[in-house]
Order: sequence, then structure tokens, then C-alpha cells
Amino acid sequence: DVQLFNLLAVDSRRAIGEISNAYPCDIESAGYRVVETPVTAAETITVLEIAVKYYHPLTTWHHCLTSVQFDADHDGMAEQELVGGMAMPYFMERGSMNRFLSILADADKVRAARARYEQGGTRTWDYRGAIISYLNMENLYDNSTLMVSAVDLSKLIRTPAGSLRLKITSISPFADYFYSDDTLAKNGSDWLEVYPTQDGSAFWDIPAMLNVPRNGQRSISLIRGGDIDGKLVAYFPHNAATFSRTRSDFQSQIVDLANAYLAP
Repeated sequence: DVQLFNLLAVDSRRAIGEISNAYPCDIESAGYRVVETPVTAAETITVLEIAVKYYHPLTTWHHCLTSVQFDADHDGMAEQELVGGMAMPYFMERGSMNRFLSILADADKVRAARARYEQGGTRTWDYRGAIISYLNMENLYDNSTLMVSAVDLSKLIRTPAGSLRLKITSISPFADYFYSDDTLAKNGSDWLEVYPTQDGSAFWDIPAMLNVPRNGQRSISLIRGGDIDGKLVAYFPHNAATFSRTRSDFQSQIVDLANAYLAP
């Protein structure tokens, strides 16, 4: 499998001796695309997919969640949060540890529910009342570094200019006990601006999945968008990963378009 996305940013690896320990939820890069996804035989929805690649492969995805916060009014406080991963923090029910979802939540309600738990008002954190919508996580690869979260684009709050202002963070559902957060940064800022349109994206009409045979080749056609400086990133979730803290794996590549044919 090969998955293509508009590149959002590439982040440096956490230092081995760094006190703040995000290992193994250390973000390497992230990308986005807009795809049409069927929900019934007769209905499709427009979905924003956000891919997050980690430096470290995970045998299963129980220890890392992907959080995407959306701040439409630029006050630094998110109005919505998209969480991809284990459903347990949102669905406190039997089997939720082995259920993986992309959950869009009201961030104010999440903060309120967390405050009630920390102040002793509830025995467990329960965010069910904050859920706006959710989708099953498709193509979640074990022994891989790639997680793809998805959300119905029509449900997201945009800035007055029509963009999505977002912050991508890896968190642990067991954060009180194990790993600290790691936030993707670009040019010194944690907040990234995305225009989920053809004019605002580097590439458009990106396929949801490409199947390429081992050592094979595949030709595809993409629409060049209005973001002429944007790049394309390819993720290869079945390629070799590495547990090394100093070596790179073979699960991602920023695509060199120097030899690509650009149709007039």
C-alpha cells in the first residue's frame, strides 16, 4: 500500500537524552488530503484525512493517540478536537480498548469533563457528551509508523477566511503514567493553516489508496492545486521500519516532482 498526502510539516526527532519523553509517540511528519468516502450505497461524504507518521513503529496502536485541535478564532484555544486511536477515553465501555475511531469532539466540553474528573466529581473521565461525530479508522497498520484520522469536512469550524487552523499533537491515553505529548511544529509555530480546497492545496484529487507490487511501479494522475510551493509526501506502511533512535526507516518519502510531467 502507498498513501499520498499534501505535506504539512516535518518535525525533528526528540533528543535521546531529552527529559520530556515522547518516545514512542514522536511525530516525524504529517500530511492531509480531501477524499470522497461512501457511507451508504447511495451516499458519500467529503472527508478530511490527516496522516501522522511517527519515528517509532508501534506493534499495536494502544499507546498513541493523534490529537488535531481546531482554533477558528485565533485565540489559541481550540473549539474542536479530532482524536484518532483507541476509543476508550471517549467510550468507557467493554471492548473500547480494541476499538479504533476518529472522533470529533467539542473541545470546551472535553475540557469541562476532564476538569470534573480531576476535581473528584467523577470516578473516570467520560467524554461521551462531547462527541460531535466519529468514523471508524480504516487502514490502521500494526507494526507501522502511520496513523490516518478522518472527519466529515462539513462538521469542522473554519476561520473567517475559510481555512482550518490546526495543531497536531501525539498524546498517550495513559499520559499520567508513561509518555509526554509531542506537537508538530513548522517555522517555529505549533498552529498550521490549511485551505481544504483545490486552490488552497498543493495537490488535489489524491486517491485514497494505491496498491503497488513489490519492486513495482505505478503511474497516477493528480491535479496541481493553487499552493505551488506545497509538496507531496508518500507513506509506505508495509515497508521496513526501525526501532533505532538514530537511523531512518523506509516508510515515508517526500516525492521529487522534478521529473514529473505537469500537464498544461
